[in-house]
This record gives sequence, C-alpha cells and structure tokens, in this order.
Amino acid sequence: MYDTQFATDDVVIADFSVLDFGAKADGASDDTAAFQAALDAAGGNGGGVVFAPAGTYRLNGHLNVPTGVTLRGDWISPDAAGGQVKGTVLAAYGGRGQADGESFIQLQPVSGVTNLSVWYPEQSIDAPAAYPWTFEQLPGDSATMANITLVNSYGGIKIGPEWNELHYVKNLFGTVLHTGIFLDFTTDIGRLEGIRLAPSYWATSGLAGAPDAGQVRAYTTTHAEGIVMGRSDWEYMSDIRLSGFDNGMRVTTRTGSAETANAQLYDVHVSDSRIGLKIEGVNDYGLLVTRSSFAAGVGGSPAAIYATAGFHAIAQFQEVQVDGSGGSAVVSEGSGVLSFENGTFEGWDEANGRYAIELGGGSLILGQSIFASAAKQVKLTGAAQSLNAVNSGLDGSLQVTDDSQAAEVNVTHNASYTLERLPGEIPTDTAARPKPANRQLFDATAEPYNADRAGAIDASAAIQQALDAAGGAGGGTVYLPAGIYRVDSPLSVPSGVELRGSWDVPHHTIGGGTVLFTRYGQGAPEGATALITLKAFAGVRGLSVYYDEQDWNNVKPYAWTIRGEGHGVYAIDTTLINSYQGIDFGTYDTSGHYIDYVAGSPLREGIYLGGGAEGGFMRNVQFNPHYYGRNNYPNHPSTDADFDKVWSYQKEHLDAFRIGHVDGETIFNTFVYGSQYGIHFASESGGAPVATVLGHGTDGSKKGVYLEGAGEGGLDVRQHGARVDELDRQGLHYAGGRLRRDRAVFQHLDVGRYVAFGRYPFGTAADAAEQLHDGRRKGNQCARRRRRALRFLLPAAAHDACVRGTGYRADDDHEQFVQGRPPARQRSRRQGRRLQPCTGGVEA
Repeated sequence: MYDTQFATDDVVIADFSVLDFGAKADGASDDTAAFQAALDAAGGNGGGVVFAPAGTYRLNGHLNVPTGVTLRGDWISPDAAGGQVKGTVLAAYGGRGQADGESFIQLQPVSGVTNLSVWYPEQSIDAPAAYPWTFEQLPGDSATMANITLVNSYGGIKIGPEWNELHYVKNLFGTVLHTGIFLDFTTDIGRLEGIRLAPSYWATSGLAGAPDAGQVRAYTTTHAEGIVMGRSDWEYMSDIRLSGFDNGMRVTTRTGSAETANAQLYDVHVSDSRIGLKIEGVNDYGLLVTRSSFAAGVGGSPAAIYATAGFHAIAQFQEVQVDGSGGSAVVSEGSGVLSFENGTFEGWDEANGRYAIELGGGSLILGQSIFASAAKQVKLTGAAQSLNAVNSGLDGSLQVTDDSQAAEVNVTHNASYTLERLPGEIPTDTAARPKPANRQLFDATAEPYNADRAGAIDASAAIQQALDAAGGAGGGTVYLPAGIYRVDSPLSVPSGVELRGSWDVPHHTIGGGTVLFTRYGQGAPEGATALITLKAFAGVRGLSVYYDEQDWNNVKPYAWTIRGEGHGVYAIDTTLINSYQGIDFGTYDTSGHYIDYVAGSPLREGIYLGGGAEGGFMRNVQFNPHYYGRNNYPNHPSTDADFDKVWSYQKEHLDAFRIGHVDGETIFNTFVYGSQYGIHFASESGGAPVATVLGHGTDGSKKGVYLEGAGEGGLDVRQHGARVDELDRQGLHYAGGRLRRDRAVFQHLDVGRYVAFGRYPFGTAADAAEQLHDGRRKGNQCARRRRRALRFLLPAAAHDACVRGTGYRADDDHEQFVQGRPPARQRSRRQGRRLQPCTGGVEA
C-alpha cells in the first residue's frame, strides 16, 4: 500500500515500485530500463500494479505495458492544480522527428496506464516537431488510460487502425499539436469520458519552456484535431471539452475502407475551432448527440457542424447549441438526415451571405428549434431532398430559401404540438466513489492466512479469516494478489471492508490477474446465500469470478455471485466471466449502491436492482459472450459452435439488467450483446422503478427495452440503442397494464424488426401511428414527411411516453409499431466481432 501526495478515489495498492528497480526520478538519469524491468516483473507475476511515486522521470526510450499490468503514478488534474502539472511526470526524450515511430507507451491487451503526466521537454511551439504517439492500444481487448495529462503531445492516444475492442479513456487533460485521440476498427464498445483538450494546458503547466497560450492556439487551430473516430461499433462519448482546433471532432471512415461508426455523445462541447463537428461518414445506426454544443469562429469557412458528401445515414441532435460565428452553423453536402430537436442556432455570418443551415443534399428535420436571427435561417440547394420543421425558427416564422432541384418542404407552426425537453442535469457519476473505511491492508496470501493462489487448495477459509480480521479492525482492504483462488464456500465481506484483486482497471477475462474459481451454489434454491455477500458499505474491486464446472451445452443453475445486504455496497472493475446470476442489489435495500465497469457473460440474470434502494449508480457495465469464450482457463467455449450455444442460451434466458423498486437510480452507458431482455423495468412488491437511463445499448438480443412498470417519479431514457436480429425480436416492448407514471424516451435508435407495445389506449394501431412523427427513410434516402403530433399516450391518462428521433409505421394486423428491415450486419460469433459494415436502410 502506498501513500500519495494527491487524493485518490481508491486505496493505492501496488506489487512493484519503479524505485525498487533503480529509477532515480531526478529528471536527468534515464529511467527507461528501470520502468520496463518493473513492468516485466509484474507481467511475470501474473499481473498487478507498478507504482511510480511523484517525481520527474527521464525516459529516453519507450515502454511496453504487459497484459495484466497497470502502470500507475501520483496525479492531480491540472484543473484542480491551478493549471500546473504536478505529481508523476514522465519526461519523454525519444522519437523526435519520427511521427511514425514506435509509440512512447504501448499497451498490450488488457492493461492500463493511470495517474501520470507525459511531457516532451524538447518540444517547441516556435518550431513544432513531430513525435510518435504518446499512448497506443495494441490489437486486442481492454486498454485503459485514465487520469492522464498530455502536456504537449504531438499525437496523444492511438487506438487502431488494427482490430481492437473495449478501450476506456477517462479524465484526459492536455494540449496536443496534431491529434488528441485517434480511434478506428473498434468492434466492441469503446468509451471516452471526461476529456479536456485545449492550448492552455501546456501554457499553464509550470514546466520549463512552457509557451504563451496564444502561440499554441495559433498553431493548433490550423494544424490539430481533437478527436478522430473511424470505424467504431457503438462508441460512448461523454463529458468532453475540446477547444482551439482546426477540427474539434471528426467522424470518418475506417482506414482503407468505407466502414464507419455509430456513437452516442452526451455533454460534448467543442469551441473556438474552425469546424466543431465534421461528419465524413456514419453507419446506418447513426449518431445520437444530446445536450452538447459546437462552436466555430476560427479560420476560413468555419462551420460548427459540417457533414460532407460522405454522410449518408442519420445524426440526431437533442438540445444542442450550434454557433456558426464567422460562417454557418450547419453545412450538409451528403444524402443523410440531420435532425435537431430543442436546438438553438446562432452566430452565422448573414452579413456575408451565409445561412444558419446550408443544406446541399439529404434531409433536415427541425423540431422546436430556435434561431437567433430572423434572416437567412435555412437554405436548400442542389440535391437537398426535404425539410420538415415543426415550431422552429424565430417568433413563429422559419425563413427558408429553396434553391434546390426538387426538395419537399413542410413547415408547421402549431402551439398544440410540443416537444418535451430533457429533464434537468443528471450527474453521470457519484461525487465520491466508495472505498474501504480505512487504509489497513490484509494480504490474504501472507501469514497468518496463507491463501493458496495456485488454485490447488480451497482458499475460502483463509480469505474469510482475512475478511473477519479486517472487519474486526473497523475496515480495510483484503488483498488477493494475481493468481487463481479456489473458493468453494461462500464469503462474507464485513462492513467497511473491500475484497480486492490485482486489477486497478477494467479487464477482460483473457488478462488473467486475480480470479476466483468456484463450484459453490450449483442447484441452490432461490434465496440461497450468494458466493460473495457484501454487508453495508462493503465492496469488491479488481477481480474476476469463474465457474469452472459450468456447461454451456447443459447450463447449470447457481446461486447469485454477489449480493448486497445493506446500504453503500459496491462492485468496481469486476468481471463475472460466466455467472448464472451476477449481482443482486435488489433483494435488500442497497441505497447508495455503486456499480462501475462490471463486465462478463452472465447466463440467466446479469444485475438486479430493487429493494427500495435510493440514489444508486450503475455505470459502464459491459456484457458479451466473448468474456466467457475468450479465456485461457479450463472448460471454456472455444469454437464457433460453442459460442453460438452460449449466445443462443442468453437470447432465450438472460435478463441482463432488471430494474425493480428503485428511486433516483442513474444508469449510465450500459451495454449487452445477447439477451432475452436488454434492460427490464418491472414493478415489484413495495414499488416500481424511478430511474434515469443515459446511453444504454442492447445488441443481438430479443427485446431491447422491456417495460412492465414505472414508479411515481417516472423513467427517463436518453440515447437508447437497440439492435435485434430476428423477425420476432422487439427493440422496445411495453408489456401492457397500468404504468404508474411517465416514461420519457429520447433519441431511441431501434434497428430490429419492430417496436411493440402490448395494447393501445387510443383505438387502432393506425390511430396511434397518426400521433407519431413519421420521419421515413428508404434505404439511404432521407425523411420525407413528418406527421401530426410528436407525443402519444400509453395506457393511463396523463401517463405519457415521448419518443424522440424515431419513426414508426403502424401494422394493424399485429398491433405493433413496425420498423423497416434491419440492416444486414454479420458477426463472427466466436470472436464477437462485427466483420462487415452496416448496409441497407433503417427507419429514422
């Protein structure tokens, strides 16, 4: 256990320190060899954390972080330090003039780098030099870069263009001179969260040679890009601030291919750039952008949002501010659909003939969007296909100049049509992440516990002895170094105690590290004791659990893996490889529970929340059968046929996220591939769910969202995506009966066969459809018309659900809202990788 100069949201536990391998931290001696030796030692030990205490370390070479290993330093964000860079600083001296050279730090599959800063002392803004990328995720799964400052990188983070999955970039600050983050060929969910890139960070760093911020800005606004995204199959981006770029964010095609991305963006803000958001290609699942802003104003022909001729799909913007200062707010040249609801447009250069929105192709949908000026609001030219607007413009009027070849224009102003706005600001993380009650450390492999880490002897009693000792001491951490622990009896984690493995970061099964092998609970009755019981304010972190006698050919029932029995319980960076039932935070009141980056391949139930819990967080959960299939442990599904059996079982049985009686629950950026119910809201004795869902995704499943009940405070679902493969699969299903309160669904992308509601309060399905806005696309064609109202009622009067950014048609025979054919998308089931680009059309 290590002390740090700066506060952390966990207890710092590391197996190795770079100082023990000869690092000097004097800023003059080359510490490359010492760092690499420590990293290699951790890799040879099965994984773990290598700690670099605060100081400046000169590195003339590059580093390779092995699988299972995290390089960790001591860090404070520059925003919290008055702009200065403090703590662990890696001074990089190698690679000057070699943009294509070997990256400074390469991350092998399932590894991480956290809590440090990187500085290039020989970089100069007077004559900027190219350097290799600072960080690179090598091909494979799971690379984490968190709590990082890039003082003056040329290229910041490279992910791709070789195949990769599951990157997680969190709390990244700094100045970049060429590209901040490049990502491409990501075939399973990537996450970017808490990104801050601007010219000021180098200038205020307090490090030698720091230039004037104006000099840096002059360079970056003509040479640099903030985030460049090629192909990514379902990217989550949130809490991002980019400033001072030529292109703030560019969404483009895969390197050497026409394959593209789909993504969900929330709270993304780009300012002081020539182009705020440049869209060169998006797949048919599209972009969902919520509560964000894009501002131009720099350089020649600025535009806040610029969709090029390569844009053929859809981008939906909900409550987005668009500032086109010095140019246009929006320019679109492609054949795709741009949809803005509750948006604002300002700053366009009407004095020089520019319009707020210049549409040269495709279609435009405006819903309740406000323009700052009455003149030159929308101009249609060339191949523009349609404009459908409801209650948009200024003071009841939308100014449209139609110079197109044959665009269809429908503009409606009617006070009876209203679009609900999003609820108030929703925090996506708790103010203080949970951790043990104190800093005492109990190593379960040391005397007097001596837990076997080779998996040969049942370690249950030894681990429980350590847990009891920690509980008796008022709390602390029971640490399990990397290894296999046989645990065939249940464990109880006392209040204030954390059961901790070797992982500091999210991890895929193939990364090894700390894993509990268990046979406990097979055939146990309902209500049986879980494998791991968490008492109030207890938690698990940094480990995996594997049922080594599970049989995918004949799935065996087991007791829950983890159950909470009090307030404040938590699970962080925990992988449930093949649990029959994963986490139960619903049988008891677990108010204030916290789940962050739980991953795995649960078979029957993933996570259950309920019990009247208030104020819980569930975020960044990742379920996919490849967590079971891709591992190096005995008895795992290793062939295409094996993978298909797992996936097929999950589609018939898995309730991935069951949300019962909770109040004030926040669910953020969760995802499941392969389930019967992607996310399931259900009433239960004592109450029904009241929750906000931001950025949920369901793929390869039967039902994306299954609604059985909602509590008095309602449900708010933003940026939901569902893809279901077969003709009897449903993206959004309402089970019928009375829902107690509101269900608001904003920006729903459903690319399955249909969206179904059990029954209608308003007569026939056709009557219901008349109350929906009916934006329609044929293949890659754009929305042709927008029908009457933009809201509709479900069974109880005044208990409403509002669907945003989707179009449905009614089918009386089935009494279902039916969406068009799903796009063809093929997947290697064994690998869980999407191999072909999306083609064909979807309803929009």
